[in-house]
Amino acid sequence: MYVRNKLRLDSEPRRIFTLPVTNNEPGPFSSYDLGDEITCELNSFGCDGYHNSVRVVGREFFPQTGECLLAVEEFRDPEFWIYEEELEGSAEE
Repeated sequence: MYVRNKLRLDSEPRRIFTLPVTNNEPGPFSSYDLGDEITCELNSFGCDGYHNSVRVVGREFFPQTGECLLAVEEFRDPEFWIYEEELEGSAEE
Protein backbone atom coordinates (compact mmCIF):
# COMPACT_ATOMS: atom_id res chain seq x y z
CA MET A 1 0.00 0.00 0.00
CA TYR A 2 2.83 2.38 0.84
CA VAL A 3 4.61 1.83 -2.48
CA ARG A 4 1.36 2.19 -4.46
CA ASN A 5 0.60 5.50 -2.73
CA LYS A 6 4.18 6.77 -3.15
CA LEU A 7 4.16 5.95 -6.87
CA ARG A 8 0.79 7.67 -7.30
CA LEU A 9 2.00 10.84 -5.57
CA ASP A 10 5.31 10.90 -7.44
CA SER A 11 3.65 10.31 -10.80
CA GLU A 12 1.80 13.60 -10.53
CA PRO A 13 3.92 16.54 -11.67
CA ARG A 14 4.66 19.06 -8.93
CA ARG A 15 5.07 22.73 -9.62
CA ILE A 16 7.91 24.29 -7.68
CA PHE A 17 8.59 27.99 -8.18
CA THR A 18 10.21 30.95 -6.47
CA LEU A 19 8.51 34.10 -5.24
CA PRO A 20 10.09 37.37 -4.16
CA VAL A 21 8.37 38.53 -0.97
CA THR A 22 8.42 41.66 1.13
CA ASN A 23 8.53 42.08 4.89
CA ASN A 24 5.04 43.61 5.13
CA GLU A 25 1.73 42.68 6.72
CA PRO A 26 -0.12 40.34 6.53
CA GLY A 27 2.93 38.14 6.05
CA PRO A 28 6.19 39.47 7.48
CA PHE A 29 9.22 37.20 7.20
CA SER A 30 8.84 36.04 10.80
CA SER A 31 5.35 34.64 10.07
CA TYR A 32 6.46 31.61 8.06
CA ASP A 33 9.15 28.98 8.04
CA LEU A 34 10.14 25.91 6.05
CA GLY A 35 7.26 23.46 5.69
CA ASP A 36 4.56 26.07 6.39
CA GLU A 37 1.50 26.25 4.16
CA ILE A 38 0.73 29.75 2.92
CA THR A 39 -1.87 31.23 0.59
CA CYS A 40 -0.49 32.36 -2.74
CA GLU A 41 -2.39 34.82 -4.91
CA LEU A 42 -0.75 35.82 -8.19
CA ASN A 43 -3.30 37.93 -10.02
CA SER A 44 -1.11 38.50 -13.08
CA PHE A 45 -0.33 34.78 -13.63
CA GLY A 46 -2.09 33.27 -16.65
CA CYS A 47 -5.61 34.26 -17.66
CA ASP A 48 -7.34 33.80 -14.31
CA GLY A 49 -4.37 34.30 -12.00
CA TYR A 50 -3.15 31.75 -9.50
CA HIS A 51 -4.93 31.25 -6.18
CA ASN A 52 -3.79 28.23 -4.21
CA SER A 53 -2.04 27.05 -1.07
CA VAL A 54 1.68 26.40 -1.36
CA ARG A 55 4.25 24.90 0.98
CA VAL A 56 7.49 26.77 1.72
CA VAL A 57 10.41 24.46 0.79
CA GLY A 58 13.25 26.99 0.85
CA ARG A 59 14.02 30.63 1.45
CA GLU A 60 16.91 32.99 0.92
CA PHE A 61 17.30 36.36 2.62
CA PHE A 62 19.37 39.17 1.14
CA PRO A 63 20.30 41.51 4.04
CA GLN A 64 21.83 44.15 1.77
CA THR A 65 18.45 44.76 0.08
CA GLY A 66 16.08 43.49 2.80
CA GLU A 67 14.40 41.13 0.30
CA CYS A 68 13.52 37.48 0.65
CA LEU A 69 13.08 34.84 -2.05
CA LEU A 70 10.86 31.85 -1.27
CA ALA A 71 10.92 28.48 -2.99
CA VAL A 72 7.43 26.97 -2.82
CA GLU A 73 5.60 23.94 -4.14
CA GLU A 74 1.91 23.42 -4.70
CA PHE A 75 0.27 22.06 -1.59
CA ARG A 76 -1.30 18.64 -1.77
CA ASP A 77 -3.50 17.36 1.01
CA PRO A 78 -2.14 14.19 2.61
CA GLU A 79 -4.09 11.08 1.81
CA PHE A 80 -4.49 8.65 4.64
CA TRP A 81 -4.26 5.55 2.47
CA ILE A 82 -3.99 3.06 5.30
CA TYR A 83 -7.38 4.13 6.65
CA GLU A 84 -8.94 4.10 3.18
CA GLU A 85 -7.83 0.49 2.70
CA GLU A 86 -9.32 -0.51 6.03
CA LEU A 87 -12.59 1.27 5.24
CA GLU A 88 -12.80 -0.32 1.80
CA GLY A 89 -12.25 -3.75 3.30
CA SER A 90 -14.91 -3.28 5.99
CA ALA A 91 -17.52 -2.12 3.44
CA GLU A 92 -17.18 -5.35 1.48
CA GLU A 93 -17.84 -7.58 4.48
